[in-house]
Amino acid sequence: AASSSTAMRCRRLRPAKAALLSLTALGLAGPRCCSSQVTWGPGPLHLVDDSDLPNQQRLHDLLRRAYFMGYGVDGQASHALVPAIRAEIQEFRGQVEGRPSLALAVAMAKYHFAWYQEDSADMDVESVEDAANLLYASIQFSGCHRADLSVEVFFQRMCNARWPYLVLLLSELGREFAARYLTEQAATTLEKAVLAFEEMKRVPYYAQFAHW
Repeated sequence: AASSSTAMRCRRLRPAKAALLSLTALGLAGPRCCSSQVTWGPGPLHLVDDSDLPNQQRLHDLLRRAYFMGYGVDGQASHALVPAIRAEIQEFRGQVEGRPSLALAVAMAKYHFAWYQEDSADMDVESVEDAANLLYASIQFSGCHRADLSVEVFFQRMCNARWPYLVLLLSELGREFAARYLTEQAATTLEKAVLAFEEMKRVPYYAQFAHW
């Protein structure tokens, strides 16, 4: 069930996912730079406050290396660092309020590494819901909701990936609540998905498309 659900998510937004995972390093050498230590990592993780894309790329690269650590010659992975990965994600989550440039990084970390409950094929609904909220916060931080944002900047800031991911997360979460017969939560979440989609369509780049 877990593999089929993952494959479905990848098929739905593969272009956007590929784009988000190959983010260009914008503003890497800004003056407002600081470091954060990942306890099992190779050293300080240098973060910036004036752009969220470098933070997302750096955290994802580090977590991805940790996730695939332990692959043997037989192709079997132990994923021994998964508990540490989840702990680190929560540690970074605690910094978001004071450093909004981390919202995107934590949202995508939860999408990639905390979609399911630990040692389970069941969705971690709290994690996915938080990821959706953080992704929306990153849209505000990056200005992806602004009507005056040029198309060039819209793509530079990966707004074309953030909006579809937000709708995806809320839609999948609402469907999961419905599957669990949690009708009130399902209705509320699916309504949020519709509202996010409607807001997305009002953004100039998406407003040009008459049919969806």
